[in-house]
Amino acid sequence: MKTNNYKNDEDSLGAIFWKNVERLKNEKGIKWKDLYRECNLTDSTRTAKVYNRLPQSKNLDKIVAFFDVDLSEFFLSDKELERRELTLDERRDRVIKQISKISNEKLKIIEKIINL
Repeated sequence: MKTNNYKNDEDSLGAIFWKNVERLKNEKGIKWKDLYRECNLTDSTRTAKVYNRLPQSKNLDKIVAFFDVDLSEFFLSDKELERRELTLDERRDRVIKQISKISNEKLKIIEKIINL
């Protein structure tokens, strides 16, 4: 029996990369076909995605440039994304807590600055 040499492991570096491409793609509101066209990606990139492999470096560079984010954004695990979201929520909570301590007079000044 012939075994498949391709790694379909969802925890592989390639799988993490493509999961983050999916996340960034959805944030931008674009479809896969648009990404492939805009980045002028080859069939080898589609194959890499199917088998959870990293694309060739030249295609990886095109994808990173398209999204205009740091390369590290493509290698965040689910746990790291959750932690980052919690950190943002915690920061928001701290800001809200600090705002609640501001006097009404200072709050009016802040409202003018941010055009509320």
